[in-house]
Amino acid sequence: MAKIPKLIRGKKARGQSKHQGQKQTKKKGWIPKANWADLVNYLDLPVFVVYIVLSLLGVFFVYSASSYTAAANDLSPAHYAVRQASFLVFAFAAGFFIYRFNIEKVFRNKNVLKGLALILTLAMLYVSFFGQVISGAQGWIQIAGISIQPVEFLKPATILLLAHIFADEEDLIYQQGLSQILTNQAKHKTRNRLILALILFWLGLTFALPDMGGVAILASLTLVMFLASGIDVKFAKYTGIAIGGAYIIGTLFLKLFDISGWVDSAGSLGYQINRLTAYAHPFKDELNTGLQLINSLYALSNGGLFGLGIGQSIQKTGYLPEPYTDFIMAIVGEEYGFIVLMLILGAYLYMVFHLFYRAIKMEKSYHQLVLIGIATYFLVQFVINIGGAIGLLPITGITFPFISYGGSSILTSTIMVALALSTIRDARRTQQIRERRKIHYIYPQNEKSSQV
Repeated sequence: MAKIPKLIRGKKARGQSKHQGQKQTKKKGWIPKANWADLVNYLDLPVFVVYIVLSLLGVFFVYSASSYTAAANDLSPAHYAVRQASFLVFAFAAGFFIYRFNIEKVFRNKNVLKGLALILTLAMLYVSFFGQVISGAQGWIQIAGISIQPVEFLKPATILLLAHIFADEEDLIYQQGLSQILTNQAKHKTRNRLILALILFWLGLTFALPDMGGVAILASLTLVMFLASGIDVKFAKYTGIAIGGAYIIGTLFLKLFDISGWVDSAGSLGYQINRLTAYAHPFKDELNTGLQLINSLYALSNGGLFGLGIGQSIQKTGYLPEPYTDFIMAIVGEEYGFIVLMLILGAYLYMVFHLFYRAIKMEKSYHQLVLIGIATYFLVQFVINIGGAIGLLPITGITFPFISYGGSSILTSTIMVALALSTIRDARRTQQIRERRKIHYIYPQNEKSSQV
């Protein structure tokens, strides 16, 4: 690997001493970063363009969806849009910083992983006892007037941790099964056990907040990463059947049995039970538990094919609570219509399946697992958010990436994009270096003659 930078830079200039060449290599810091040419030449344009376009549209949509609410609270109509733009600028800077990393070298460093796990665990313990309660979940930290949700940052951390251990134990998983990574046959059984125990601990803390949306996404990421680690295909098939069966049985149970009487005895879970009741019987309590879903459906119905026009939403004028957060796509559908809404969702899904396609093409299992985890994150966010907005799933408070208002949401989504772009860049760079080496070894005389 030490010879790779020489292939990229080419031969030294004439007259340059050996000492000068060595001096240049010492300038690199402890964090491996790509040079500026690599950042541009190996940038995955489909992912980057979709991210930029949807993020900029998100600022505009937040302005349109939040202007009435802001004015009603004696704020500037652009208040939430300006904040969203500020979040986006900060997120883009953080994303660019991460994009420069060689993520395999940085996020497979044991000290980096230990520090990341420690910081996130302490943050989750803090919100469990002292967190700010928003929408029924005690999962927020207030810093300088900005609410931060640590659960959001568990999502990329879970992907990186699981990709790390599964890539290390790739041969063992393929030959003897996933369960063997916890036995004496594993290369790092103690580390594997600690990481899996930590992820279970994070899931438990998230459930206790309670944040059902966070639990759903973390559990989905963990499950898909397990399925992608190299286990038997039959297990993946049976898992899909089990999830589909659980959804059907759960929905039938909620439709046939009234669980609204459980609210008083459910304690902190009462808010979540109300959401399940609203999912099963939204019109039974349309002014309370069913208010969000009913007005979301009204908004989509009002929009029709071509929408009511920019800024002309009816449901955002006090009917749909906080229309600029997890129900912003209903307002987009109302103002711009079904056709524009489908174009936006189509672009988003194109990015998701492009990431899955890139994952399939990866040669290294670590790169493949990271991309599968990131693509799964975006797909699950899409399914839960849109499913909640149209009544196919219970409302969980999950935002729509890039478009919904929220600093934690846009920052996490940008981190995911940066990790994906960095992974694809490193894979492309490695592949091109390998091709150059083949040309060099197969046609050495031609190469020499071309330099004369």
